[in-house]
Amino acid sequence: MLVRLDEAGLIERTADPADRRSSLLTVSDAGRDLLALARTRKDAYLARRLESLDADDRAVLDRAAAILERMLQEGDE
Repeated sequence: MLVRLDEAGLIERTADPADRRSSLLTVSDAGRDLLALARTRKDAYLARRLESLDADDRAVLDRAAAILERMLQEGDE
């Protein structure tokens, strides 16, 4: 899998200075661009789906999102 990402120019490999047998991997600019495009498409898809819901269903999701947000904040304390 990593070979394919490397060949596609989506990651960059550099030698690990602490262990020359290993490589350090980072996402390349092309990889970041691809990730941004995928996120934009997913966000647009979700927005379209949310728009198709009726007001009651959107209200339920708003309430659920608020509960999840509160749970996350309480977990940080």
